[in-house]
Amino acid sequence: THIEGGVCRDDGRQMLVFRSDADHPDLLGGNDVDCMAEEGQRIIIGSFHGAYILDKRDYSISRLAEVDDKRVDDIVVASDGHWWLTANKKIYEYDGDGRLLKTHACGDKYINRLHEDCHQQMWASQWNGGLLKFDGGKFVDAPWPVDAAPTDISDDATGGALLIGTIGRGVVRYQPADGTIEQTVPSDSICIFLFRSHE
Repeated sequence: THIEGGVCRDDGRQMLVFRSDADHPDLLGGNDVDCMAEEGQRIIIGSFHGAYILDKRDYSISRLAEVDDKRVDDIVVASDGHWWLTANKKIYEYDGDGRLLKTHACGDKYINRLHEDCHQQMWASQWNGGLLKFDGGKFVDAPWPVDAAPTDISDDATGGALLIGTIGRGVVRYQPADGTIEQTVPSDSICIFLFRSHE
């Protein structure tokens, strides 16, 4: 991804660039790309102005109409093949063919990050808010005993817990079973992104 530069792909011989310009004015709604996720032969692209699907077989690009012109901050392709996208204060759930299944309203805070943990539990963090988990077909508030907003979520490699980045409290180790945390070092820093491993 590249701010204002669209999407770049190195195919081993040359760098391919997918962006709107004078020759391709409608390729993307905007060249500010915020996130991407890969699903088989497709790459789902989240931008400051909507989401797009790039087919790696023929390099065609199509648009997800439901988030047209909305800023898409995160995309997760879950273990069941569903696509989850954040756009403003909602989470959009699609099936593996790109059909919208449900739009999840998530209160009055913007949703900035999504995460599926090793137990196939979906989580979301709210900008200047708290932590949400997917339960009973909807996103609900999860216990969040921290006086700092969560910014990113990742599995703890030691198993069972989540690592959650925050603004002003560094990274905390979160126990999903009871909502308790363990402070990690440093405890007074800002953590915007965590390293995410991919199997």
